[in-house]
Amino acid sequence: PGAGSRSMEAERIVKLQPAYKDYLWGGSRLRERFRKASDLERIAESWELSAHEAGQSVIAEGRYKGMLFGEYLNRIGKGAWGWKCQSFSRFPILIKLLDAREDLSIQVHPDDEYALTNEGECGKYEMWHILDCAPGASVYHGFLRDTTPEELRRRIADGTLTELLRELPVSPGDTVFIPTGCVHAVRGGILLCEIQQNSDSTYRLYDYNREDRYHNRRPLHVDKALDVLDLQGEGKQPSLVKTADMLHWVQGDGFEKSTLGTCKYFESVCYNIKESASIEGDDASFLSVLFVDGEGVIEAGGKSLAFCSGDSFFISAGKGSVRISGESRCIVTYV
Repeated sequence: PGAGSRSMEAERIVKLQPAYKDYLWGGSRLRERFRKASDLERIAESWELSAHEAGQSVIAEGRYKGMLFGEYLNRIGKGAWGWKCQSFSRFPILIKLLDAREDLSIQVHPDDEYALTNEGECGKYEMWHILDCAPGASVYHGFLRDTTPEELRRRIADGTLTELLRELPVSPGDTVFIPTGCVHAVRGGILLCEIQQNSDSTYRLYDYNREDRYHNRRPLHVDKALDVLDLQGEGKQPSLVKTADMLHWVQGDGFEKSTLGTCKYFESVCYNIKESASIEGDDASFLSVLFVDGEGVIEAGGKSLAFCSGDSFFISAGKGSVRISGESRCIVTYV
């Protein structure tokens, strides 16, 4: 390897600058609520922790400022990702904020086996944590009844696909898992945090015949979608919807925490911090800390950084505590 790929010492904590996406269903809340700064007309998604070539985060400050997150991860080495990541060929997680002003397309994600064969990357298992939504908001999640490829193609053609879909009402604080093979869509009026495998493999079944400003429709991927879709109806597709009042809050000294969701790819914990919280790091995994409310200071490895709502931090694996001071709420994710 050339000098450009030489290894370097990991910072215990780095702040990340997101990559932005201006998909046509996006709105303005990422700019308004999280002070996201972008030249894009609308911000649909901010990829807060991303080493994916379709949109990489950037180190926001310090000696590695301006470096792509993927390059940073490669240069610090897998030891700094944690021993649970040693078997992965690439960094395992991608975390986004997403603002749906309108309905997203109806879509499905492939599993690892199909995606590795057909897309050259892992599959896309994901979890949504609802941060805010309009009253009566809902998501599409699975089919109401068993269906067939023939019926699906017919309903895509005549615009009645949504009649087959199960609608799940959502409220702020809910968590929804989207297994691979599950037909789904975020609907309009929802602001959420999406935690997923590090993959951009999405197969679009239907997009309401929408056109962009150049009168182009976005491509559909019906054949691939049918290869991976679970066509069984409600009750057979695993999902987890936890509302805010079902969360099991564990009280700490100056904070409370609750597990938002656990799967074989990641675990995410929400911290409500009244005064301060201490999070113990270990050698098993890195930590991602994404603040969704409040402001204060985060400290790790002898380094203190100010944060406000919408800020994202990557903490390399290793023993030693991460201390957060200031009234705030954050989502901590690890493998």
